[in-house]
Amino acid sequence: MYWGKLILILLASITFADSIDNLRLNAMLNENNNAKLSSESYLKLYDETKLKAYLENGIKQGFIANLNMDKAVNTLRDIDKDNNLIKKLDIVKLVEQKNYKQAKKEYYKFISKNEDFTLANAMSKELFNQGLKKEALQISKDYYKKYSNLYSLYLYIEMLMANEKYKDVVKLTEEFNKTAEENNKVDTELAPFLLMRLNALKALNMWEKTIRLDPKGYSEQILKLFKEKDYKNIKEYTKLVPINPDYSLFLLYRLEALYELNNSSDIDEIFSLGMKLYEFTNNKDILYTITKKLLEFNKKKELYEIANLDDELAYKVYFNLKEYKKLSEFLYQKAIKENNNSYLIESYIYEMLDNPKEFDYFKLDELVAKGGVAPNMLNIYAYTIIDEKIDIAKGIKLIQKALEQEPDNAYFLDTLAWGYYLINDCKNAQETMQKVLQNEDVLNEDEIKLHNQRINKCKN
Repeated sequence: MYWGKLILILLASITFADSIDNLRLNAMLNENNNAKLSSESYLKLYDETKLKAYLENGIKQGFIANLNMDKAVNTLRDIDKDNNLIKKLDIVKLVEQKNYKQAKKEYYKFISKNEDFTLANAMSKELFNQGLKKEALQISKDYYKKYSNLYSLYLYIEMLMANEKYKDVVKLTEEFNKTAEENNKVDTELAPFLLMRLNALKALNMWEKTIRLDPKGYSEQILKLFKEKDYKNIKEYTKLVPINPDYSLFLLYRLEALYELNNSSDIDEIFSLGMKLYEFTNNKDILYTITKKLLEFNKKKELYEIANLDDELAYKVYFNLKEYKKLSEFLYQKAIKENNNSYLIESYIYEMLDNPKEFDYFKLDELVAKGGVAPNMLNIYAYTIIDEKIDIAKGIKLIQKALEQEPDNAYFLDTLAWGYYLINDCKNAQETMQKVLQNEDVLNEDEIKLHNQRINKCKN
């Protein structure tokens, strides 16, 4: 009989332990996915064990599940009137009742002794939701000062964002941004801070600082500005783009904006940036773009540097700068290197342009006599000896030879008309000039306008 009672007691104890364990598992495992079940399990655990911690957890989970916790709260108040959870609930209730003065008094009294993020968070959010934005910000700021850590900083920055204090957000997240840039990656714990930084920068229109945080968004903003032809802001927003091959696209945005702005103060950067981009991409179009702009501003030193990189550009540079001696030397070297007679003819033509009075025309005439001279070279030769009055008759013959190949070329016809004018053959000059004027593409050219005016006044 004795052993039978003992076995019953033992079995009952085991059954009680199993029940407690199941409740404990239900309570803990459902905290994040079923707060109602978790709360009910914690409250049953309290009923079974009378352990206050279970009652507190049951109340917390109940509030998460939006359950009526009045009975449980009163029970906790009865057994522990100085309980911290009760104090926190009373503070939140004071806010809900709009008794802000008393609520803040009780809050600061509690926080001075307890580091409690959940209360600071709840207090800030509740005040903000009730329209007390400044008070909410102050709560978060004071909590951050008292307990400086990532959680308190996040709450403070969150409230700064809500109060549109974007400059403060940028300042507070600067170190996080530096760390991310130095490591070339964003740690998980820093991601929320950098996201708020990004939003603050956008709100402040400080797009130049968003490049690494949001390259896609940054690029979309720049392209939008291009559509609006807002080159000034593109220049501003691209000023912090790293001079790095990985950022070539954004550097191209900046180069294009500087090109379109056409400011003399930007020409040095156009050159240096263009050269860097050519180094990064090996794209000759970039060199052609900056060459055009450098020619506009007559930046000879920089243009000579570009001329050393590419033969076609060398020709363009020397020709546009009217550096005929350099162009002649350049073409002569190509003629020797490639055994090319065309280059040799061009070399002599530009040598002649450099000093038409002193030039040895015999060596050029020898090559012309052999044939194969391009019509445009014949035109340059003819116009030079006509305009300089070196040998107008020979010039007229040369340009007539060029016109055999391109009879409608307005520039060739202008040379011929000018030749007739200088020998006072007004009729042929005027008839030829009329053919020039049929080509609308040349009507606005100063030299042709001048020739037309003179020829119109020509009288035999």
